Amino acid sequence: MDLAHQLFAQLQELPQVEAIALGGSRASGLHDARSDYDVYLYCTAPIDEEVRRTLLARYCTVMEIGNHYWEYEDNCTFRDGVDLDLLHRDLDGFAADVRRVVEGHEASLGYTTCMWHNLRTCKVVFDRHSRLEALQRRFDVPYPDALRDAIIHANMPLLHGALPAYDAQIHKAASRGDLVSVNHRVAAFLGLYAKRCVSNLS
Repeated sequence: MDLAHQLFAQLQELPQVEAIALGGSRASGLHDARSDYDVYLYCTAPIDEEVRRTLLARYCTVMEIGNHYWEYEDNCTFRDGVDLDLLHRDLDGFAADVRRVVEGHEASLGYTTCMWHNLRTCKVVFDRHSRLEALQRRFDVPYPDALRDAIIHANMPLLHGALPAYDAQIHKAASRGDLVSVNHRVAAFLGLYAKRCVSNLS
């Protein structure tokens, strides 16, 4: 058993842990030996940081406990040199967030469907009461037309029309020769435009 699955076996013993899932290339099967582990730990209550530190120290040589860069997470390196991102999620809160998007059709600026996509594409490795798998089945549905329309409505003004729209910001930055800002705003424009196109085609 590799180090990651040894760790999973230990995490399963913690009473707060409701489910464990893999994301990214480790879930899709497109990983190689050096691919990192994106691990989602769904809990019913927080796990004490010292408990996590003690457990992770059995398998990892480098540990940063309790980072908040993207989500609340522990970023580590296994003894074999492979990186681990262990993200802590409240299962009820996660389910509510996905429900607001898929069934409530609530849009945000970019990344509206990222948690839904994560749920649909993750690989469940432990599910104490089958709640995560039940969520996967519940939200394995076609892309709602109402969600597509909400995303376009929320994001279109930032592409063109609103005072802080990206096209105006790009023009302003280019006029003053600010190439760093041009690069930043073009990347933001293309990212938002791509999300709009995907929503429109779904």
